[in-house]
Amino acid sequence: MQTPLGLSSLCSGARRAIVLGSLAWAASTMVGCAGHARLESVEKRRAASPIVYDDYKRLGYALDWVGYPALSPGQHVTFIRPYDDAVLVLESGSRVSALDGTSGALRWSFELANPLALFVGLDRDGDRVICSRDSEVYVLSLATGNPLLRQTLSKVVSTAPVLFPDVAVYGTPTGEIFAHLFVQGVKMWANALPEAIRVKPLLIGSIIGVVSDGGSVIFLDAGSGSSVGRNRIADGADVDPIQSGDLMIVASRDQSIYAFDSLNGGALTWRFRTARPLTDQPVVHNGVVYITISLEDKVGLAAIRIGQHEPEWINADVHGRVVGIRNGLLVVWGDGALSLVDPSRGATVEHVELPTLQTVVTSRFEDGNLFTVSKKGVVARFVPRR
Repeated sequence: MQTPLGLSSLCSGARRAIVLGSLAWAASTMVGCAGHARLESVEKRRAASPIVYDDYKRLGYALDWVGYPALSPGQHVTFIRPYDDAVLVLESGSRVSALDGTSGALRWSFELANPLALFVGLDRDGDRVICSRDSEVYVLSLATGNPLLRQTLSKVVSTAPVLFPDVAVYGTPTGEIFAHLFVQGVKMWANALPEAIRVKPLLIGSIIGVVSDGGSVIFLDAGSGSSVGRNRIADGADVDPIQSGDLMIVASRDQSIYAFDSLNGGALTWRFRTARPLTDQPVVHNGVVYITISLEDKVGLAAIRIGQHEPEWINADVHGRVVGIRNGLLVVWGDGALSLVDPSRGATVEHVELPTLQTVVTSRFEDGNLFTVSKKGVVARFVPRR
């Protein structure tokens, strides 16, 4: 399996230029940090983020550790990316942190830019951390947080990138999709849609699927950017498209879920109609899409098998997004609560209110560790109970 962003392949001339640019960036950023060095108190954050152990025991988890990524006053966590060896966190004030995956201890934090900078993505490439701003991309060492690379993007971007070897592909508010080549720091290819792109492109094998804010759908060859398929829906999407095999699944504001065949010119293979615009992020597992929908007189989490036109079930008591599966049960985060739902019947098995939390993610979809982020930026890792 290829690793995204093979920066080791940089030619010596490009590497020298990058080193010089990085030294200048490091120096300017360290000077800039002095004015923003004050951080939120760990003690206050801990007091405002209580953990009730019995709540998580009911859900089948046990607390492993609690960590405190650096948080500037008045800011909140915008991205969290958990891995076995490290947990990456980016806050709204542009400070990125790495927590130790085993203990939760803060390894390092680094202020990338001024607190008003808008970041659209946080990713990892092996031993490097990739931070995407609307106008720039930054690469740091995972081990130390030291800056390795800073490049200006050719256009202002509005989506997180799709990464593959030496390249990051972004969408823009002007409708352009372009590939940024890290070796030279230039645009490798570009294509365009007539409307802004607000949701992350989707990489399906060697094809990139893109949905515009106005409902244009395009499939591009990842190497050249040339179009290999097009389609259209009535409106755009507020949530990222997802993959099921060769299909791109799109939950749209036009009240429908679509499946497009990436290998057949973007042909529409399935449409499921609902009663309201779809604004909750869907997930797909074993050919079933889980998403909160409105249908007839019910609003709630639904299980919809791809190709079918009736849901397998709707649970009107649970709303939100499925973040994983724990011991065969769906783990659902929404409305400030975590719920366990039986995927075969849709029945709620457990429900716990967690009002101090901002978000919940898992390290992997099936039986992964559970990571919670409080509204005060406290990260906790819970492991499945045996």
